[in-house]
Amino acid sequence: MTRSTRGLLLAAFAGCLVPSTAAVAAPTLRIEGSGATLLPETAVRPAAAPTTLKDADDSDEVTVPAGSATSQLAVGAAAAGLPLGFQVFDLGSGPSSFITRIGPDAMPTTFSPSWRLTVNHAASSTGSDSTVVGEDDRLVWAFVSDFAARELDLQVNGDVHQRGAIIEVTVSSYATDGTSTPAQGATVVFGGRTATTGSDGRASFLADTEGNRAILATRSGEVRSPARVVCTVFDDPAVCGLPVPAPQPAPTTSTTTPSTASTTGFVDSVAPGSIVRFPRIGRANRRVRGVAGTAGPDRSDIRRVDVAVARRVGTQCRFVRTNGRFTPLRACANPLMIQARLAGGNWLRPLRRTLEPGSYRVWSRATDGAGNTQTRGIPRISAGQFRVVS
Repeated sequence: MTRSTRGLLLAAFAGCLVPSTAAVAAPTLRIEGSGATLLPETAVRPAAAPTTLKDADDSDEVTVPAGSATSQLAVGAAAAGLPLGFQVFDLGSGPSSFITRIGPDAMPTTFSPSWRLTVNHAASSTGSDSTVVGEDDRLVWAFVSDFAARELDLQVNGDVHQRGAIIEVTVSSYATDGTSTPAQGATVVFGGRTATTGSDGRASFLADTEGNRAILATRSGEVRSPARVVCTVFDDPAVCGLPVPAPQPAPTTSTTTPSTASTTGFVDSVAPGSIVRFPRIGRANRRVRGVAGTAGPDRSDIRRVDVAVARRVGTQCRFVRTNGRFTPLRACANPLMIQARLAGGNWLRPLRRTLEPGSYRVWSRATDGAGNTQTRGIPRISAGQFRVVS
């Protein structure tokens, strides 16, 4: 075992003594084995009560805390039929588990490769037993030979595309501290075709195959990205789960130019909607570290959600920037919108810092794959005031 690996393992064990703070919205779990994805990104809630694990390789048992990353792993692995193995350590505060096997991949006696946990792309600073799973967290267990291995993620410019459209993919590479850079030279696979990302981490494909296809990115020495599903519509929107439009009346003259609706099967001109679920608008909230909600449903699916959070100072506002810091005072009617992260119909935006007690405003704005943008905030649904209390 290298010195750096030993240090990370010891830090993980010592971290079992330090409780972490829960966050907010819909946690997901992904398990990346040595040669394949063992569990795709899936919404998995940890058990609400302490859970007893039984080692698949011997007779060891350990009880892990409710709401912990280990508890979430146990729930997800059981649902996927993946056996778990672990070692038990006692650092003075009771027994703690260290995961050694998930499915077919078991850590050898050399400790390399081994299972590593990341939370929102950052290596967990606590042991998995004491890492509390927040509602907006994305957890990844990866079987890695190097604890410092980077982790890939990718975004697509929409989940549904019409025939002939360009599907744009952006791949990012995350270090264990959660910072990212464009993943140049990554291999992106889509429906049996491959492309290599440029210096900006981007690649593109022509939408010319009807139906659902997965997009996945890999790069040597890094944890593979989650698979994103993209659907291409030819003439029948039902292929992608979209509503079939009512039949169009026949043109009255032979010289009438066919409309876009009659040639493509549907036209989406309706803006999507979004809802702020947390913090609770009009209520007092504690430990606000992120904004979360839902968006849609929409015929062209949701391409992005932007949010704004501002602290009221008299009649003006100071808005949260992407780095978690506040802007100088500006008009509340001129919000600074920052992009949230999408996970199916859910969205979330970590704020990087816990909001101090005070009065705040929040806005959310959704944009669909057809380019329609929500233009008006609905009070107490996608816009409103909330308080943070200690």
